[in-house]
Amino acid sequence: MELTHTLQDVGWILICTALVLLMQGGFCCLESGLVRAKNSVNVAIKNFVDFCMPVMNGLAAANEIFKEYGRDRMKIIAFTAAGLEHEREATMKHGFHDFVIKPTQKEEIYACLKKHLDIEYLYEVEVEPAETKDENKVLESG
Repeated sequence: MELTHTLQDVGWILICTALVLLMQGGFCCLESGLVRAKNSVNVAIKNFVDFCMPVMNGLAAANEIFKEYGRDRMKIIAFTAAGLEHEREATMKHGFHDFVIKPTQKEEIYACLKKHLDIEYLYEVEVEPAETKDENKVLESG
């Protein structure tokens, strides 16, 4: 009787594992379909990392990076939906260089990158066409 229960438990664990694997692929396909084609690779990599590191969240990943390479070698910015002040403080205590709350506007991201990477953005200025005045044209009256 005990062996039967153990086999049933193992069977359910295998079924659940298969569902999780399929679910991760489904999320990848769904998200890739909701973004522009150029962002599909980014979505796929994010899903792959989520799947490969199920026990490691962003804080743990940052700690591993800091251990391996040091805090000053690269900048790590937390992009998170957890926007409460105590969550921000906890994130900053883990050594993140900045904290951006999702959803974000592209201007917020650009400002954050400018701040930490000391870069300057160059924007194309749209020039309006000058009014065409042909002062040299003489109208003949007839």
